[in-house]
Amino acid sequence: EYTDLTEDEYEHFTHHLELALREFTLKHLNPLRKIVGPLLSDYRNAVKSCKEVRAYAQKILNSYRENEKKSSNKTVIRMIVENEHFTDEERVAEMTSFLIAGHDTTGYTLGNTLVLLAKHPTVAKKLQQ
Repeated sequence: EYTDLTEDEYEHFTHHLELALREFTLKHLNPLRKIVGPLLSDYRNAVKSCKEVRAYAQKILNSYRENEKKSSNKTVIRMIVENEHFTDEERVAEMTSFLIAGHDTTGYTLGNTLVLLAKHPTVAKKLQQ
């Protein structure tokens, strides 16, 4: 509703999100990575990827603000934008959290659905009909 992503933009966003999430996981699994991380190219690339993900969240917020046909419903983005206690930086952080959560839950749900369909071929055949 607030951004028109091309396929290339979507691939760009998901690529950077995956890099950032991978580094976040590695940093929490290996405490030394926090110290030596800046020396590693993967770490530096992940830092750049975090900036790309935040830039996309900022793009969504800007697009929402510029959209004259906003929904009258209480949407998540509306609640974030209209919250007077948030700074713009906090709004971007909230949007980033929702983007990550939406990406992960959708991916996990689709993955689990495919596994269950593979384990239950009779159900899969019923769905095909």
